[in-house]
Amino acid sequence: MNADPWAGRRKHPSPEVTLAVGGVACKWRRPHLRPIWDRVISCDDRLVSGGTGMAVDFSELLDAVEFASSVAIGENTAFLCKETGKIYWHSDWADDVEEIPDIEESEEYIRIPEKKELDLGKPLVLKFARHHLPDDSDKVLEIFSREGAYARFKDLLEHRHAIDRWYAFERKATEDALRTWCDDNDIEVSG
Repeated sequence: MNADPWAGRRKHPSPEVTLAVGGVACKWRRPHLRPIWDRVISCDDRLVSGGTGMAVDFSELLDAVEFASSVAIGENTAFLCKETGKIYWHSDWADDVEEIPDIEESEEYIRIPEKKELDLGKPLVLKFARHHLPDDSDKVLEIFSREGAYARFKDLLEHRHAIDRWYAFERKATEDALRTWCDDNDIEVSG
């Protein structure tokens, strides 16, 4: 079974990320992670000493946002321990591999947001269409008035040879929104 069935649709593969999945190395590609849904994913996050404490690797936070956003809302979650910088990954699709601390009762843990919580859903697509596909803005608005919009949107992007521009635009917007979220939550990042 191909772990990333979408890889053939991208012209340039994204960087790979290797995570431990139930003791087995699992390679995912960023920015479009396609995990194997049989276990909770645990990750030994790389921490870097910062001026005021521990800094979390920014690319790991990006991976956590992608993970949390890769299925229906709330089915995947990731939590950051603000004291240690460790990211805890959980999926409703799998049995826990590692014990997740009592996150609900502690202020030292913060849930890493999904893309929609960072306003990276439909509003971002419409902004992209206004700036990069002005002749197709109405069509994109119509596409997003029905279910299955992202697949049809990506088909339009491929037809207009704009898929790479979309991925770059989405990646930059995600990075900017996540950096703002980190600043708002006093999270020090590296990278």
